[in-house]
Amino acid sequence: MKEAALKILLATDLTSISDAAMRYAKTFLEPLNATLTLLHVIEPVGGDAVFVAEYDSAIEEANTKLVQIRNQLDVAEGQCDMKVEVGFPVERIMHAVKEENYSIVVMGMQHDLAD
Repeated sequence: MKEAALKILLATDLTSISDAAMRYAKTFLEPLNATLTLLHVIEPVGGDAVFVAEYDSAIEEANTKLVQIRNQLDVAEGQCDMKVEVGFPVERIMHAVKEENYSIVVMGMQHDLAD
């Protein structure tokens, strides 16, 4: 029986700060025979959960950027899934990890932890 491929989750805020994280995630793909999921979470305005329909244009824009990232990383479509979700980033990332059983989570962040 063939061993299941490892799954890598790359959570990105779509800023240039995440570029290093993207390159780092790619280094694992071939050696580990891994698949990659690109995840971007759109945080609700005002901190309240709202209807996803209100975010259609932001979701469409994020999906376009994720395709660009996949192309930039030169990852085949079958080796890379893309997801855009609306919610609180920490909650959505943790939910994805639990639901999809990711082996590795890679993130880049824009904010200084000292703030």
